[in-house]
Amino acid sequence: MLINLLIIFISQFAVSGTAGDKAIFEPRYIIDMPNAGILKEKHINFSALAYTDGGVMLDFTAAFFTNFNISMSYGASRVIGSGTPVGQRFPGISLKYRLINEKVAIPAITVGVSNQGRGNWLEGLNRFETLSPGAYIALSKNFNWGLGDVSFHGGLGYSFEPNADKRLPNLWIGAEQNIGNKFALVSELNLMIDNRISEVSSNIPLLNLGVKWSAAEDLTLQLQFRDILGSYKQYNEFTRYFGFDFVTPF
Repeated sequence: MLINLLIIFISQFAVSGTAGDKAIFEPRYIIDMPNAGILKEKHINFSALAYTDGGVMLDFTAAFFTNFNISMSYGASRVIGSGTPVGQRFPGISLKYRLINEKVAIPAITVGVSNQGRGNWLEGLNRFETLSPGAYIALSKNFNWGLGDVSFHGGLGYSFEPNADKRLPNLWIGAEQNIGNKFALVSELNLMIDNRISEVSSNIPLLNLGVKWSAAEDLTLQLQFRDILGSYKQYNEFTRYFGFDFVTPF
């Protein structure tokens, strides 16, 4: 009993995951959209995200070189529950490179390309519920104040999912506030300028919120509360996603 209490006590001060003031790994996404975070060289990341209609998305990311990540992902609805699973047409591929590391007066800046969206794959429309970032640039800046570390993020992307005559640039912003050593609150506003398709959503930005917990040195859990403003027409209320990230060296 005493040993167990000692382990729990020590774990409260141990470095951990991607959430909290003692995090040892950078988060690479705000919620859906990329920030300027990068996976450390000679590390791999395995993540999973459970979403509506029994959907599951798996992602594998590797960092073979400094400041450069490559990812492969795939998602399908009806994996959990009943019905025939419906998967996205092609696996998602993501490349990400950090151009500038963060300095006191300069944010971190990354460029990348990703065809992996979020949510269900809409076969009839040949797209995800939330469009992929496409070709993008993302910025992140961290600060410290009385409530702990806080980071602000922004990005500009151009998704290739819509038909060529409907493609527009997109913007997103977000923030992450650490709560103690192991928790963080995350908010993301996706303006969805490129998503003005009446069958899917209203002309309302997509607001997502999240709670992250560094459950172990290499494991982070996340609960997402999505579409707070009611952008998507097929849902009468906000939806909930659950995911985890597992990071380890190789």
